Order: sequence, then structure tokens, then C-alpha cells
Amino acid sequence: WSIQIASYNTLSKAQNEVKYLQGMKYDAYVDKADVAGKTYYRVKIGPIFKEDKAISMLQEIQSIDKYKESYIVKE
Repeated sequence: WSIQIASYNTLSKAQNEVKYLQGMKYDAYVDKADVAGKTYYRVKIGPIFKEDKAISMLQEIQSIDKYKESYIVKE
């Protein structure tokens, strides 16, 4: 499990978000994805090995206004 926080069209924006989340003690990383010929850099937290832990972490991260659109991804 992972929590997708955001998706950016540039690696630098994604890396800045990762640094911010890491400063908050989250295991954040960038996941590159090619969708319909475009490259996106998805910022995720994880891996999270138990679904209940992922759900509680999602609720925690969504309590931060800028991350309220975050969601769980099964990987």
C-alpha cells in the first residue's frame, strides 16, 4: 500500500514535495508514471504493509488541508 499525495509535471516540484514530507517524518518518494504520452511524477508515502495502517495514515495526512485529496494505492 501507498498513499498518493500529489502528481506533478516536473521532477523538481515532486522532489520539493518529497523533501517537505520527509521533514514531517513521512517515508515519501517520487514514482514516475507515463500516461497517454505524458510523464508525471507522483509523490507517494510508503510502502505501508498493512491496510489498516494505510487507512489511519491516510486520515492523518488528509487532516492537513493541502493533502485532503490524497488517496490509497494498492501496489
